[in-house]
Amino acid sequence: MKIYLFKNEDEMANRSAKLFYEEYLKNSNSFKVMLSGGSTPINMYKIIISEYKDKINWENVLIFFGDERFISENSSNNNYKNTYENFLKHIPIPKSNIFKIRTDIPIEKSIIDYENKIITKTKNYKFNLIYLGIGNDGHTASLFPDELKKKGFIIYTEKEHGNPALKRISVNFDLIEKADKIIFMSNYKKKEKVLNQIIENFETVKNKYPATSLKNQNIYYLIAKDGY
Repeated sequence: MKIYLFKNEDEMANRSAKLFYEEYLKNSNSFKVMLSGGSTPINMYKIIISEYKDKINWENVLIFFGDERFISENSSNNNYKNTYENFLKHIPIPKSNIFKIRTDIPIEKSIIDYENKIITKTKNYKFNLIYLGIGNDGHTASLFPDELKKKGFIIYTEKEHGNPALKRISVNFDLIEKADKIIFMSNYKKKEKVLNQIIENFETVKNKYPATSLKNQNIYYLIAKDGY
């Protein structure tokens, strides 16, 4: 496990984009990557588009998503829509290489559909690279502190979370743990309590939050702390 602090979001985005490309080079015949939602990855996407797009054979890249708000794909709160607008439509990746979480069918059926896609395209649910975020309550993907007992590789939340309050589908710890590399990306603002604990004494928060409960040894925490 490694923790990296950056002066600003741009520095963090540069590092995370470089890691994307480095992991692609290690797995250029079939690069399986899982992306996170929210606005934090957007600057990373811009750098991948401007600096690495033409160096990558997108025919060999498979893109999945760590979680999804259960809302129409046309909504600005839909993770796939935001990722498509900011990243996917700007790279020459075949549509057949993008595996979104469907929200146009019942949530239980969507879980089965998504898991079948993962089973078909991976070996035993293993990804080369998984990006995750960190919430101000320490949640990651859509694994929230009050809902951690569900079993399975893909789950959905019983409660509605966020603003707007919505149910969500998420990959679970068992799947995330299998990845070759896991990268957490987070801005410092409004998450000071959780991030200070991670930065200052990680051992004290092991298993305290979803974002600090993974046992995988190849985890990077990238944190943009203005003025560091």
